[in-house]
Amino acid sequence: MKQIFACAAMVLFSLLGPLTSASGQTIDRRLRIQPIQVCSDDGTDCANTNRILFSAETTKIWAQAGVEIEMLPWEQFYGTPWLNLTTSIFDDYTIYGLAGSPGHGQNPDPTVINVWFVKSFNNGAFGHSLQTSPGIAQRNGVGIADNSFSYNNGIGRRDVLAHELGHNLGLDHTTLGAIGNTNLMVPGRQTPDSTQDIIPDGQQLDFLGDLQIAQARSTSFLIPLDARLQIQASNGCVVLSWEASGFTLESAVSSEGPWQNFPAQTSPQVVPCTNQCRLFRLKH
Repeated sequence: MKQIFACAAMVLFSLLGPLTSASGQTIDRRLRIQPIQVCSDDGTDCANTNRILFSAETTKIWAQAGVEIEMLPWEQFYGTPWLNLTTSIFDDYTIYGLAGSPGHGQNPDPTVINVWFVKSFNNGAFGHSLQTSPGIAQRNGVGIADNSFSYNNGIGRRDVLAHELGHNLGLDHTTLGAIGNTNLMVPGRQTPDSTQDIIPDGQQLDFLGDLQIAQARSTSFLIPLDARLQIQASNGCVVLSWEASGFTLESAVSSEGPWQNFPAQTSPQVVPCTNQCRLFRLKH
């Protein structure tokens, strides 16, 4: 989000500098996650009762790709048959079924990845997700099973969410450099016991190669954080211009709000001179 203060004949221009990861990668994309807790019909039996997200691990892993992770507030979906899924596309109760039809707690924004927490998969998998592949529409949907949290004497399969998100972002188990026991997308990889062993620290686990990073960053799930809102003085007092697809220009008289959509949403935009100071921002 970028903010600009504009007052009559005076302009104050304020931009936040880019964030960087521990490995020095500029954080310039955001990936938003919608966690969905699957429960029985009557709500008495739910998966992931402690609502564990492995948020710190997922954030650190994807920082190497310049991606910030945002976990949205929890949703619940009530449906007893969906607590225990199969991995076959031919069965009724699968991650494909959850993601493929509405009414299962999904976020209405197609750029938000939906993650369902279930009791189990029939093959004992820790997670299962839809695979985005070249030449087909992007796939949105991840399932995480409860055995991810009991794994390794309760330490947990701490990189499972990061791995499954990779499939939605177009990464698979064998291509784009997915080799070795430290790569995030290799099924038999060594998994971290804590964030201290995630790249760039400790054993440098859950590594992503350049080709994998390039593929993930090419998807529309990643929202750019480098929206540029520029301001300059002119005969019309102030001209705003921006390069930010999918962002909305908002205005307020103070940083406390209320914020409202600016009447015109095309760039460049002339803002007439007034005696009132106004604040502008781009918001996705």
